[in-house]
Amino acid sequence: MPGTASVWNRSEASLAMVPRQQTMAAVCLGTDHLRQNKEVYLPQEIREDDDAWEERVKKAVLTPYVLRLIENAAGIVLRRPIEVNGGDDYWKDFIKDVDGLGSSLNEFAKSYLIDAMRDGHSFTLVDAPPNTAANRTLYDARVTGIRPYFVSYTAPQCYGWRQASTAPYSPLSQVRLISKAVIPEETDDYLERTIEQMRVIYPGRYELHSEGELIPVERGTYGSGKVKEIPLVTLYTNRRGMMMSTPLLIDLAYINLAHYRAQADRLHSIHIAAMQQLILEAHENSDFLIAGVNYALRLDPGNKGYYLQTDAAAYQAQKELLEDLEQQMATLGVTKLVGQKMVAESEGAKRLDQAQANSTLALISMELERCLNKMFELAGLYAGKEPPEIKLDRDFDFSTLLGQDVSVIGTLHKEGQLPTKEFVQILKYGEILPDSVDVDRLVTDIDNKMKEIADKQEKAAMQKAAQPQSRGSANGGRTDQIRRREPALQQQAR
Repeated sequence: MPGTASVWNRSEASLAMVPRQQTMAAVCLGTDHLRQNKEVYLPQEIREDDDAWEERVKKAVLTPYVLRLIENAAGIVLRRPIEVNGGDDYWKDFIKDVDGLGSSLNEFAKSYLIDAMRDGHSFTLVDAPPNTAANRTLYDARVTGIRPYFVSYTAPQCYGWRQASTAPYSPLSQVRLISKAVIPEETDDYLERTIEQMRVIYPGRYELHSEGELIPVERGTYGSGKVKEIPLVTLYTNRRGMMMSTPLLIDLAYINLAHYRAQADRLHSIHIAAMQQLILEAHENSDFLIAGVNYALRLDPGNKGYYLQTDAAAYQAQKELLEDLEQQMATLGVTKLVGQKMVAESEGAKRLDQAQANSTLALISMELERCLNKMFELAGLYAGKEPPEIKLDRDFDFSTLLGQDVSVIGTLHKEGQLPTKEFVQILKYGEILPDSVDVDRLVTDIDNKMKEIADKQEKAAMQKAAQPQSRGSANGGRTDQIRRREPALQQQAR
């Protein structure tokens, strides 16, 4: 622990979450992390020497079931682009780079969500460089304020927090976040060193403690005093209290580690068993014999030679154990994200699994939408701009509309019972229109086209209505002529 100041000490609540966070880190950081921490995740067996243990560790490989499940879940929640509606035109450029590192809003949101699903919650600090003329020229000269940016923090980076009171709705009064900073060496143009920094955030201001320093090396305010609260937005996926959570897939992580150990044992035992052991009975010159596929043994009469093989039943048992662990992960995981289950399911069971998955993903999606709106609200205070409204799509099914469905909604739209915007959005959500379609522009084009068609139809109807009237007048004239000629015809008849 750097320094001796209390600012570097973890709180008890933060320490209580560390074991589960380390377990999730183990299954998400992968094989290299597990090998480096072999004493914890693949300990040395009784009577196993160091060399044999090292060889067993080198063969062990983690199958990343949990990590793939998390990434797939985040991909489903954000499978459609995030909608940014309203607000100033300033945000059209801002969403292309929200963290100052070139990450778009969709990229940042996915990383933000993956961290929260792994650890139970994650943070985004809405920050901005000091409001100076030099910093303003680094960004958009048209902006009178300073360009804000988002900084992501994981749950393990939070060392402690305090609330203003013990009331349930009491706001945060202090948060401590640790991070690493790369400092270039002043005496060399190429050397650099990495140090730890602790950022202590209060409502509207902050202090920065550097590694080994007992007093803050930097103090400042947020948005030149415009932001009066702590500009930290917490995304929860399995909340257990203020700034506290439990990883959503912790049970799956334990099974993933068990699968890692069982698979390590099987890989190691198969490697050993594949190297068959040659046994020679009653042979005095065994030290001078060479065995291999390109050699043959010449034994004296009465001597025996054979290979020692392992019973295959042991490996079958290991295989069944691995399959059983995989089945447990498939059962605990969301069916839609893990893939098809190992056993057949009825249609009703599939629908229940789908409904449960959609419910979980919908709650996560609503929480992420809330956090993104709060982040843009804080960013609007920095930039002095009206924040936009952020919307996430919650259609998690990959099914497309059928032809008969399109026909029905097309008829409703044509009859005026379905507004054009809702009609276009249904086609977009139903995978008929691509995600790149500009809904508002398409709605305007459709309305203009329909108005043009309606005008043509109305003009044609008026012309058609006028045609029978003119024909009627002509017929009426001929009828009058006949009537006038009737007396003359009758006179001639007499």
